[in-house]
Amino acid sequence: TLIWKGPVAIPHRKNRFVLGVANVRGELITCISLGEFLKLDAASPNRETRRASNTQRFLVVNRQGDRFVFPVDEIHSLQKFPPNDIRNVPATVSSSRAAYSKGMLSVGTERVGYLDDEKLFHTLHRSLK
Repeated sequence: TLIWKGPVAIPHRKNRFVLGVANVRGELITCISLGEFLKLDAASPNRETRRASNTQRFLVVNRQGDRFVFPVDEIHSLQKFPPNDIRNVPATVSSSRAAYSKGMLSVGTERVGYLDDEKLFHTLHRSLK
């Protein structure tokens, strides 16, 4: 059982979306708030409850050897999908979010955003320099 309280803060950080570093199996990995980075609304119905109970979930994402840790509200499942299932991003999505979106997918009754991981990781690396 792994019990982890979260990332260790980095003093004098210049980006609000950098939460700190996390020790994952002996490797220090930058912890990023995607909500802050993408300027998403911070009002999540579960966020305050989770803070009060001091339990958080973190997702380690590895893209071609580059790794980041992201706090997440929950993970429903991992899905494979054919490329023709991807729909256009609605015009109502703000430009800051749309810039990192490849499209939308239907997963059950939910519509979820499909992020451009290449662009996201590239921008995160540039922002951290």
